[in-house]
Amino acid sequence: MPVLIGCSPSTGSSLLRRMLHRHSEVFCGPETSLFAKAELYSDWSSSKNKLFKKSFFGLTNAGWHNFVGVNIEEGYLWSKLELKSLIDSSDTFSEFAERFYDRCLKEQNKKLWVEKTPSNAFTLSQFLEDFSPEAKVVHIYRHPLDAIASLVSRGLTVYNSCALYLLNTSVCMALDGDDRCHSLSYENLVHQPAQVLHDLCSFLNVNYEEAMLEKTEEEGGVTIMTGWQSDETDPPNVNSIGRFHTLTSEVQNRILNFIHLMSSELDTKDRTITDIALSCGYELPSLDTVDPAEREVFLIERDRDLRKRTFSRNHFRQHNYPIKNPS
Repeated sequence: MPVLIGCSPSTGSSLLRRMLHRHSEVFCGPETSLFAKAELYSDWSSSKNKLFKKSFFGLTNAGWHNFVGVNIEEGYLWSKLELKSLIDSSDTFSEFAERFYDRCLKEQNKKLWVEKTPSNAFTLSQFLEDFSPEAKVVHIYRHPLDAIASLVSRGLTVYNSCALYLLNTSVCMALDGDDRCHSLSYENLVHQPAQVLHDLCSFLNVNYEEAMLEKTEEEGGVTIMTGWQSDETDPPNVNSIGRFHTLTSEVQNRILNFIHLMSSELDTKDRTITDIALSCGYELPSLDTVDPAEREVFLIERDRDLRKRTFSRNHFRQHNYPIKNPS
């Protein structure tokens, strides 16, 4: 059974990935960006030869975040030469993916595969449509203030952090009500890990295993990034809850103002971060009026980002720019 995880970055998806990979029946390797390429679903025959290209002519992820290329060698038991042969001999994207993961499953004696890349958020519907009827998707979400604060701490601007959270989360939440989609919150995962993982395992039709909470010696790769409060291989903890309050008052103020200024042009139920907070049961501080100086900064950053994307190969460019002009 194929499964994708989509989400906003900094919502606990890396922690969740490692927990799932510890399960005796689940293979969940490092991020590949493979399933975030919209062209592979719509035109496999023309797009498959661009998979390894990292230049302007490669395939970029769908969504706000621009990433060209894929990472399907490290941790996946295939050489580049073998992968090129596999790509050439596969008639469809789903056939390639199943053959690609079949070796991983056999090598580790596992039964189902899961792939986590945040930008999968924008291709989850295509995945459910094009892959087997057993295909499922998972969405992990987090309080907007803490997720945005984490992204800012990782070096993103407040504008980009808010846009990334808003767009990724809203398109994932558009699948709410679909019985092939399972949603869970980061806060519940760290407060009640056994119960949350038990529910997730039930959704995936596997038994919950206590080993999912225990670090193994085989775990490698990057386990902590700049701005993170915890190593993702540590036992679940609440160290990152309240991340927003570790920022300076100036940055907190900008985030709150940008949240109230930002809205999405996408055709989703939740068009603002406030909408998302209400849907997820999170509280946001009230803001009676927007600071005129912060409005000016917002407009400058929006204009700068729009111009930067005009001549790029980003998924979102001038013709489909998803953030409304608030003026």
